[in-house]
Amino acid sequence: MLSDIIYKNNNKAENFCCILLSFLPIIFFFGNGAGNTLVIIIDALFLYILIKNKQLNFLNNYLFYLLIIFWLIMLGNLIFSINFENSLGRSVGFIRFIFLIFAIKFFLKFEKNNYKDFILKFWFFFLTIISLDIIFEIIFGFNTLGFSSYMPGRLSSFFNQELKIGNLYSSFYLIILSFLLYLKSSNSKFGKKIFKNYSLNYLFFLILFFVLISFFIGERSNLIRVIIMSVLFFFIISKNWVSILKFLITSILVTTIFLTSSKNYHWRYWDAFLKPLILNPLEFVDKSYYGSHYKTAIQVFNNHKLYGVGLKNYRLEVQKDEYPDLSSIHPHQVHFEVLAELGTIGYLYFIFFMVVSIFKSIISYRNKKDYFVLSGMLYVITILLPILPSGSFFTSFGATVFWVNYAFMTSNFPNDFK
Repeated sequence: MLSDIIYKNNNKAENFCCILLSFLPIIFFFGNGAGNTLVIIIDALFLYILIKNKQLNFLNNYLFYLLIIFWLIMLGNLIFSINFENSLGRSVGFIRFIFLIFAIKFFLKFEKNNYKDFILKFWFFFLTIISLDIIFEIIFGFNTLGFSSYMPGRLSSFFNQELKIGNLYSSFYLIILSFLLYLKSSNSKFGKKIFKNYSLNYLFFLILFFVLISFFIGERSNLIRVIIMSVLFFFIISKNWVSILKFLITSILVTTIFLTSSKNYHWRYWDAFLKPLILNPLEFVDKSYYGSHYKTAIQVFNNHKLYGVGLKNYRLEVQKDEYPDLSSIHPHQVHFEVLAELGTIGYLYFIFFMVVSIFKSIISYRNKKDYFVLSGMLYVITILLPILPSGSFFTSFGATVFWVNYAFMTSNFPNDFK
């Protein structure tokens, strides 16, 4: 597969950048430092390729400038940050995600060089390995490297003691599902092997498999996102309410069986979540672990309404005596995080920018029916759902997987490269 690319394209920089992009789904198993280093190298190679080939057309793209304005708001926010030094790295470093977005868009557009197939086949391979590892951990209580989760009802896979495999899984599974559908429509040999007996039921069971894996991972908010994305993705493709109803009934029945047969999952999903949520939803949110963080984030925002406390400074602000005794380093919800750290100005622009991007993506999907656009858009929308808990939006891992999906969502916007 790699030789096919090299023979068709002798540009070593493009080949190497393509290979590096193929490792994005797993690089964070080796830590945030490794992930940041990979993204920076990809950006540097990408800019070198564009300058060398004089392909800087994307500089005339409005999307590029919308992202640059968001970055400039972060830089301007440094002036009002409660701790300049603490915010500096994260604020300046956001530029790497802008170039990562366009690097991904660049390699998705040039299908003639097989870059798109190469990257996504590797991502498919990695997600398959991760899925098998999760199944192994479900059966034996530890993964293939001997790692085990410290929390009952949660799986860690290759992340060991960092319980964020659900975030990674939910970030890439729709892209991989779209890739399989793309292979089917492109009549590739690889696609014919996978979709030899393709039918709507095949897609049904494939999505159900991903939902069940997410259920076993035990990250409740990511499971909710996976269910929402799966239902919308399946319905938009099938346009069949009966199929959706069948999918929901099957999912409920299967998960109920596992809930009743496992004490850990019964406690995590029923006793600690669904039962109190059903009995008194307002009290559950108010008194929950996340509800406490939300209230603290609102208090931080009220004390710094216009500019916020600055990126990465929420953790410093909440140490003051006026706030509850919380050890969290972020509010666990993207809207509260942006409000607390970037204030009203940053938040209003962020919402404007996202609404414009999603609206344009809807038009893009309606025109071209590109499953990659749909998968990226559904992920971005579910991340932006209010109230639902999330990881930190601005950390290396959380930001990378978000902007990767954003790149797919906007991959069919007007030509960036000629």
